[in-house]
Amino acid sequence: MKRILLLAILIAAITIGGTGCMFGSSKEPKKSVNELALEYLEQKYGEKFEYSAPAGASYTGTRTFLATCESFGDRRVLVQIENFKDRENMVIKDNYIAIKYQDNMRKLIKQIADEKFGSSKVFYSAAGRTLDPELSANASFEEYLSSKEGIIVCVISLPESVYENTEQLKSLSDKISSTFSVDELSFLIIVVDDDTFKSADEDELRQIFLARSSVAQARLDRYKWEDGLEIWENGVKILGEGD
Repeated sequence: MKRILLLAILIAAITIGGTGCMFGSSKEPKKSVNELALEYLEQKYGEKFEYSAPAGASYTGTRTFLATCESFGDRRVLVQIENFKDRENMVIKDNYIAIKYQDNMRKLIKQIADEKFGSSKVFYSAAGRTLDPELSANASFEEYLSSKEGIIVCVISLPESVYENTEQLKSLSDKISSTFSVDELSFLIIVVDDDTFKSADEDELRQIFLARSSVAQARLDRYKWEDGLEIWENGVKILGEGD
């Protein structure tokens, strides 16, 4: 009888021990900060996000990577995780809204340029910089425009036939500056002969700008809300630092 009782106790102990091991082995592994960031994006924007690739070097306390989602196809969203080593206080930022309103932004910039010159071409793509994390997933285009964090990089091409003088470039730059609230801007405004206007792409226009071979050109830069404007005509600087 004692042998039977001891055998029953031994079997029970083995069973309990085995069960304990089984529970221990079924514990979910700790999620990476990238996985937590993707979950955050999915909750915020209501769609599935997938990790794509790292985005440059990760600085101390900050990690960046690219992610894809169904809404944007092959266009990848920039994701930045600040304080990623402190999971309780990390901040997740992205440029989803900038990509969402990319076409709206291009149309608005063209509208501004056309009002000043009558004709223009605008080369714009949402820049790779994250926005204010407080910006709502449902933010309107107007709310996005009023956001202080971000950068707008753009090239505007204008035909020589509508160009009169450098005051037009200054007026266009002033309008751009007053329209956008972001802390950084980089606009190249380039007047070229009409044939070049019809055929040149963004890369060709940038080369023309660097060579100072345009009819006239302007560069509007903003850094931390400080604007700087330089204007050239026929390769000669008309306005800007160092005049």
